[in-house]
Amino acid sequence: MCIRDRLDAGSPTVFLGDPQTWRQDAGFNALAADPRVQTLALDVTESDSGLLYTSDAADDEAVG
Repeated sequence: MCIRDRLDAGSPTVFLGDPQTWRQDAGFNALAADPRVQTLALDVTESDSGLLYTSDAADDEAVG
């Protein structure tokens, strides 16, 4: 399930990792503009960095 699908399903908060914080991306910025989206730098060299969780009450599964 993609970020937009989670938002459309009513997730109160979705975490969105950015693997290239130096690079501007219109699609990423559009998602990040939603107040329910929490962005964070995603370190692709750290294996634990790719495991994020949503607070979607209907489907609490790992995203990464």
